[in-house]
Amino acid sequence: MIEPKKYKFEKGVPAETMIKSGFRLRGSHFSYRTTLYEYDNTKQPYVEMNIWIENGVHMTIEVFCNTGIYIPFYNPNMRHDNLVYEKIVGNYNNIMDRFCKKKILKHDRRKHGED
Repeated sequence: MIEPKKYKFEKGVPAETMIKSGFRLRGSHFSYRTTLYEYDNTKQPYVEMNIWIENGVHMTIEVFCNTGIYIPFYNPNMRHDNLVYEKIVGNYNNIMDRFCKKKILKHDRRKHGED
């Protein structure tokens, strides 16, 4: 089963690189929002992702749907035989890998619980 890869922010990325890559500067942080899944181009149901990078240090990623947080993204027990989940995570990993190629993000190789 496909899993969401873990990423962390590359420190020192120039603002111009962030903006050229689709991020918007909002006060002291950058935000990026995109649709990861849309059923039949109807906007319902949908799954979107927000990325916030605050002060060039802290990164928060949120994956949500039209009813709230997209639970299978965060809860492995909700992933079995879920083709929509697999499409969403595939899109997520592709987008995040593109940001790695642009040197905005890098893969976080730490295991869960390691700092």
